[in-house]
Amino acid sequence: MKNNNEIQQALNTALSSLHVSDTEAGMLLAQAKGGKKVKKKLSVAFVLMMIFVTLSLTALAVITIREVGRQVAENEKKQGYYINWTLEQKKKLIGSLIELKYMDESEEAGALLNGIQSDQEASETANRLMEKYTNRNIDEINFLTIMQVPMGSVDKWTYEEKAWYSKLMRDVGLEGDGITQFVEPSGKISEEEAIRIARREVAAGYKVDESKLDSYQVSVDFEIPEAAEPNDRQAYWHVKFAAPDDMPEDERLFILFPVYVHPETGDLMISVNEMLERRTNSPTRPDNEIYRTIESISQGAKYIPFRRWPLELKAKYSQMVNPLVERIVASGDMEQLTLNGKLDIETLARAEYTYGLPDKKAVSEAEAYEIAKKAVHNKFDVDDKVFPLYLDYIVYYDVTDAEQPLWKFVFNGWSLDWPKLEGGLNDPLNKVYYKVEILARNSEVKHVEEYSMDSLGKTLESELKWY
Repeated sequence: MKNNNEIQQALNTALSSLHVSDTEAGMLLAQAKGGKKVKKKLSVAFVLMMIFVTLSLTALAVITIREVGRQVAENEKKQGYYINWTLEQKKKLIGSLIELKYMDESEEAGALLNGIQSDQEASETANRLMEKYTNRNIDEINFLTIMQVPMGSVDKWTYEEKAWYSKLMRDVGLEGDGITQFVEPSGKISEEEAIRIARREVAAGYKVDESKLDSYQVSVDFEIPEAAEPNDRQAYWHVKFAAPDDMPEDERLFILFPVYVHPETGDLMISVNEMLERRTNSPTRPDNEIYRTIESISQGAKYIPFRRWPLELKAKYSQMVNPLVERIVASGDMEQLTLNGKLDIETLARAEYTYGLPDKKAVSEAEAYEIAKKAVHNKFDVDDKVFPLYLDYIVYYDVTDAEQPLWKFVFNGWSLDWPKLEGGLNDPLNKVYYKVEILARNSEVKHVEEYSMDSLGKTLESELKWY
């Protein structure tokens, strides 16, 4: 029988990469030597064999891509896009992607992870590696650009994967009410039946035979729409018809047409005729990625004005549309940003700022709103009784400067319940609007101003005052 030191040495060698407490090691020694009363003594060889089995199982317990996704989402909630992460957060992500074989274990990656570079060099290396990994500019890298590399394009994700994504976003606080929530399908109406209903209704609305839709691409999601009320958990089949890129314009019914089908009754959330009526009354815009993206988001918001969208939807807009606008502006091809033949200053104004969601360091929205009302009252002597009469509630969380995010509130004179005003329709408050900017981290009022409605929308400068 080996003595205590020999056995301890054997255990130390076997456990060199596995943490075992002193108590656990003592128990193993006792069982191997027979010091503990058990029905049958365990041999040292058997104990070592079990340790090696444990080591093997530990080696197999590697991180999964969904655990990586949670890390990315949590970092994005706290820090914003990848560019704002700490060096340690970037290194951890890159190490995980290499471990999972989604990123090459290159010499450059090795230098980063081995800690032989200065912090500045390491940060530059981490940024280069992720730009190569995502094929995106560093300031565009976020949760989706990172996760679509290992998981594929979002439009190819399964219903279960999309439901996981939505649940994760809500769990970490990146999304809340006002954002599309993917869930797993349920109800009497199957995917195939939902497509048949959508084809029938779209064809009837356009007064054509269903066969006219055969060449259109069809995509389907199962989701709680963006414009759902906070407590409305009703999900729908979201069936989208898209015209092929090479379809001649004179043969095309539409570029994109989305339909929401109730999974129990088969009824449409918005009828095709109602949607066509809205489109007929809409201004003409170029057929490009920017306006298709805006149309998709606006349709989910039931076409309510952008200024009244919830924070989550405004943040989504910034993520999806701002990069497209910036690309067009950089190219100089401003014809791609026109409305009825004129420069679309509203879309330009929306893209001027980046909107996000408040973090734990920010004062609450409710508290910021009270500060904004007090600021308007103090500077312009607006009676406190007036504020409940504003029927529009306009709020932004501006993260253009990530170090100094802003709460922004706009009190829109045109939305006042004017019959309740002292001066009725002729009350001067109907002709002005107020804008308040508050530093989100310390509640300091940065800016409060009164603007005339007369200048609204005439220039980009005046339009920006709404945002």
